Amino acid sequence: MNHRIGLAQVNARDDMQANLDTARDLVRQASAEGLSLIAFPEMFLWVGDDRSEKFRLAQTIEGGFVQQFQEEARAHNISILIGSLYEAHPERDDRVFNTSVLLDRSGGIRAVYRKIHLCDVPVLDNLESRHIAPGNEVVAVDHEITRLGLTICYDLRFPGLYQALARRGAELIFVPSAFFMETGKDHWLALLRARAIENQVYIAAPAQWGWALRASLLLRQHRPHRPVGHCPCPCPGTHGSDQRHHRPRASARFPQPPARQRPTASGLLPLNLRFPHLTSKNNPSPLLAGTTPAPSCNRELRIN
Repeated sequence: MNHRIGLAQVNARDDMQANLDTARDLVRQASAEGLSLIAFPEMFLWVGDDRSEKFRLAQTIEGGFVQQFQEEARAHNISILIGSLYEAHPERDDRVFNTSVLLDRSGGIRAVYRKIHLCDVPVLDNLESRHIAPGNEVVAVDHEITRLGLTICYDLRFPGLYQALARRGAELIFVPSAFFMETGKDHWLALLRARAIENQVYIAAPAQWGWALRASLLLRQHRPHRPVGHCPCPCPGTHGSDQRHHRPRASARFPQPPARQRPTASGLLPLNLRFPHLTSKNNPSPLLAGTTPAPSCNRELRIN
């Protein structure tokens, strides 16, 4: 069976209900197009500068936000990747998780991924670790399309995670994002293509676009956060060719990932995805060993 996926682009604001209505419309549009799955960007339900609101909106995985998308999946017979939302922390009231949830066509929860690498970039006035707790689990899951890997935004800068996902058999890896324009204009497409080429996998990156106001953590004033917005789906060919690139606008796009071509593509570049000497500063083989203690926000991986 051939499958097509939808990569939703949204310009989320601090109006949760309006963002939710937009997402539902895109789910219905994707279903009408006959898609197998639609994926949303990071934090597509709410972007704002009120830190207390993030904690107020945080829910458990069994909460109302996920339930509403479960209902949409069942009603429209489509799998949904909830790009990320604020998940309540079971043990801390000063931190939440940045969490992706994968739903199947029946609304069942197939996978949950909590962002491992948090975006602490003082030069961009962004310190995600001030209110987000890092996850510690690498998530790959079987799906009707192919075996999927889950990551979020800043994870993209840590190739060890993508090596770990490829080692676990992932053929299509999602990167829901709200990537900064300041760095994304030079890094976004290059990093996506690099992860596709070096691991011989497909990468699908639903991204936010446009302007969103957020509070500056350093200057204590409002400043615009402009996500880079391009929504590509790079192939694992030797040149990382991508003819399915999409400019920013409020929409869903529908690439068809040719998963059956992957054995041919990967055969062009022999890869050794077993890295026995992949280590971190604090933990041996942190990503390849399975469940590990929660990593620091800016974990550095090295190959000895």
